[in-house]
Amino acid sequence: MKLHYRPEIDGLRALAVLPILFFHAGFKKFEGGYVGVDIFFVISGYLITTIIMRQLQEGSFSFFEFYERRARRLLPALLFVLLISSGYAWIWLLPNDLRDFSNSVWAVLLFASNFFFWKDSGYFSIVAEFRPLIHTWSLAVEEQYYLIFPILLVVLAYKKRQFVVFALTAIAITSLFFAQWATTSAPSVGFFLLPSRIWEFILGSLTAYYLVNRKHPISVASKKGHELATLIGLGCIAYALFFFKKELAYPSLWTLIPTLGTSLLLIFATQGTYCGRVLALQPIRTVGLMSYSIYLWHQPLFAFARLRQVDDLSLGVTWALITLSIVLGYFTQRVIEPVWRTGAFAKSKLFFYLVGLSSLLLILFCVATRFVNLETFRFKHLPEDYFKKSWIDYKFHGLNGQQCYTDHMIPCHVAKSANPNSRRVLMVGDSHAGDFGHNFKRYLDRFDLSGSQFSVPGCTFMISQKGRNSGDCGLAREQILDLSKAKAFDVYLFIGQFTDSTEQATAEQREADLQSFKALLNGLLDSGAQVIFFKQRVTLQRDPQKAGALNKRDENRVIANSVDNRIAWQLLLDDLAKNKNFKVFDSAEPLIMAGCGQADCFDGHAKSGYLLYRDVTHLTDLGAKTVFDAYINKLGVP
Repeated sequence: MKLHYRPEIDGLRALAVLPILFFHAGFKKFEGGYVGVDIFFVISGYLITTIIMRQLQEGSFSFFEFYERRARRLLPALLFVLLISSGYAWIWLLPNDLRDFSNSVWAVLLFASNFFFWKDSGYFSIVAEFRPLIHTWSLAVEEQYYLIFPILLVVLAYKKRQFVVFALTAIAITSLFFAQWATTSAPSVGFFLLPSRIWEFILGSLTAYYLVNRKHPISVASKKGHELATLIGLGCIAYALFFFKKELAYPSLWTLIPTLGTSLLLIFATQGTYCGRVLALQPIRTVGLMSYSIYLWHQPLFAFARLRQVDDLSLGVTWALITLSIVLGYFTQRVIEPVWRTGAFAKSKLFFYLVGLSSLLLILFCVATRFVNLETFRFKHLPEDYFKKSWIDYKFHGLNGQQCYTDHMIPCHVAKSANPNSRRVLMVGDSHAGDFGHNFKRYLDRFDLSGSQFSVPGCTFMISQKGRNSGDCGLAREQILDLSKAKAFDVYLFIGQFTDSTEQATAEQREADLQSFKALLNGLLDSGAQVIFFKQRVTLQRDPQKAGALNKRDENRVIANSVDNRIAWQLLLDDLAKNKNFKVFDSAEPLIMAGCGQADCFDGHAKSGYLLYRDVTHLTDLGAKTVFDAYINKLGVP
């Protein structure tokens, strides 16, 4: 049974893929372009349900034929893109990036890349821009839907139509409310996994049920209503594309806007409406036919380009990559996709051998990335083991097994002295403090001290500054004050990205933040405790590891804070220094001296050529040891 072709649906696919392309290109006006994926999900649910329903009515449905047809539709282009991308990854990527890429290839082959990226990173994080296969999460969700939905429809096929609609609606509502719950309780789960996405497919399924079982065709009398419905549908999609932001809780009830808009277009945007005829125009329809291939190509192109540059992509390069995505999409759609679906090999078993061979080559690539040391022949200008020494084990665990660098609002117990009179030290701060876990323990053991670590990612303990969770950051501040009132610690080491946190603030906001921070430190000093403040290390303009690997170290620079911000912080520290228990340690100085010796030429590397910084602000093991050794030499035992 061949499904009646609706050219306007291909136009709707173009309306989905182009915003995704512009979103990943970084165009701010298309910040809501990620909703293109939701449009695809609704279309997919509509088409698959329509095919299965009609085949069930004709008694011709076969699970094997269904899955084979889906494989022939999806796998040739996907495997082709994976093979080409793997070749470029082997030639271009840094070892850590290559290892991450190979792990994602494994996940794609297992149709589980949504699980991989759920566990590993957020879709809207900066890191996501550098991951060539992160877009395959949506393919994994769709493949998982293909796996279970036909079984569900076959089970329900023997029920009355009203019961089937009721059952699908109940599943969709449950899924939607799960997605809404997940936006605050488990955002990554909600974004990447099928349970919070299946309602979008089912919305397409319910659309299919309505159209297949509609008793009355479109009449001339109802044409105005249909035109209005298409305008509402287009308006919903346009609103989402141009007004949704990355920060929006998603998917959620907000997702109803683009998905219901898509459903309206599927129902009413026929050739009898202006919108349907526009969507069916040849140029728009051509882009829609290429949409799957364009979608496959665009993210690897952008990610590889970003991974090979130390600066952001220029506008010219961005448009070149957009054009290349469309050109490669056209080639793949016209040459690679049709061979195994409509060409001479449409029914050939050779397809399965090709899939097996391609998968085997990809598996061999993944295995090779584990055992081949690329540094020996691709990065000869770097010191030996440059990449292995470019990281740090910041996931340090305390005496009770608790991870010390964490969102948990409990100080992590690091060391306990046998001497009951030993000083008690708390290292407190954000992820910058998290860099010093091992060195902090070494320091406590050397001087026979008891101590704990309290590293709250992103939290600077100021009124307007937010961590990963603003409530947690406020709670962390209150807990420190409670600890000081209880005289739980004798010494507090404050380490964080404090100066940078007020760089973009207005004068009023900066003053409020500094006063709130001053009040916190004065609260600790009033308890009789000693406070040692680590002046912030310098921030680099570019990723030092990438600059080193690409032999562009001389292009890296230190980012200086504004004069007003530096003066404000210096006045604060001078005022706090009036208390004899307040001391300042300049953590930037030992790093710069270990490097070129001056801030003007510092690029995150030591004189030996090894990295002191693992990114623009955080340290490697060498960098952390350099700073803490300098601290011990200067201030010693508290």
